[in-house]
Amino acid sequence: MAELQHKLQHLTQFIQTSISSKVMVNKITSYQDAATLQADGEERGNDGLVVAQWRYHGVISIEEFPHRKLDPRVLFALVMCWLTEHDTSRDIYELGDPEVEVEVLDHEKADVLIELDFMEPIEMLPDPEGLCCISGNVTPWQLCLLMWRKNLRWTMALVIDFKSPQELEQAVATLALPLKKRIWILKDLGRWEKRMAKSRIKRQKDVNNKPFEKRKQGDAPLLQGMVDKLEPYVKNNATLLELTWPNKRQASIAAIHNEGASLVDNANALIQRERKQFGEPDYSAPCTKAQAITLRRLGYRIRGRKGKGWNKPSVRNLEKRLTLGQAGLIIRILRKSKAKQSWVMKMPQRQFLGSKVDKVRDRLIRNIEKARNKK
Repeated sequence: MAELQHKLQHLTQFIQTSISSKVMVNKITSYQDAATLQADGEERGNDGLVVAQWRYHGVISIEEFPHRKLDPRVLFALVMCWLTEHDTSRDIYELGDPEVEVEVLDHEKADVLIELDFMEPIEMLPDPEGLCCISGNVTPWQLCLLMWRKNLRWTMALVIDFKSPQELEQAVATLALPLKKRIWILKDLGRWEKRMAKSRIKRQKDVNNKPFEKRKQGDAPLLQGMVDKLEPYVKNNATLLELTWPNKRQASIAAIHNEGASLVDNANALIQRERKQFGEPDYSAPCTKAQAITLRRLGYRIRGRKGKGWNKPSVRNLEKRLTLGQAGLIIRILRKSKAKQSWVMKMPQRQFLGSKVDKVRDRLIRNIEKARNKK
């Protein structure tokens, strides 16, 4: 797995790559100071834990920036584009806008400082070789379900690890088997786990045999067809089993449901998704039933007959009277509040993948014995 970067490192690397033709890479550096830790404790599933939120002040220094050859506005636009795409929760954490300080050296060059605050979670997963202990305990796992983020996407993997002394003899015997048999052992284990996941979804229950948390609207079954494309991949000389989806987007959606997560969405992204799915809205079309109901709830009135008094129109009347665009404008005016530009969506955990360690170990030992006795 590639080394994870914190946001300041990623932004610095993005700037270096973008303007490397104009500014030498070693002239662009960054550092952080004034860091604070805020206790959190949010559980992420699979024994994962957000132990703290890490807030710090980042400084990016660009020496001898050629302001005559490269418009400084390009540099500032790069910073804001990165923040828009990779740091969408700034409004939620009330992080201020970047501050810029420029010191002109001569008519061609200037030193530029860009200062801004960041907030990042410190997340932990159980690891037999980890350096941190919680409550003085270390879990010596032989098998664990790992989920890591890569390029803001999630990947799932099952890692088989023969480090327990009790399993040492079995592990040595397994590693002595021909490569073809080791591949079958892990492939069959992955197919078994896929069947278990499909059974849980059919019963609408998680790995602890507890019902999935229901939808907020409707009662349709959850996660239907989610594991149809789930595939086992054997890697590292048949010592590693990865259970994932060929499609990265599907793997990301599955991980969010399996682990549970707090997702930050914004209005612009929502509009783009809806336009991609439904096309450009026809603002001259009649207003929708949902808009009409909202208008009535907000107290929208129309003049009565002969201009006397005010009446509350029916839903059907509003659908005939107003267009889609008119209804949307009136609703925004009546609400008298600025529309949210971003919001947090809390996705409940519905852990359909990741059988108990004891069950997986039993299945693994069964496969090993079957492979050893098979001619």
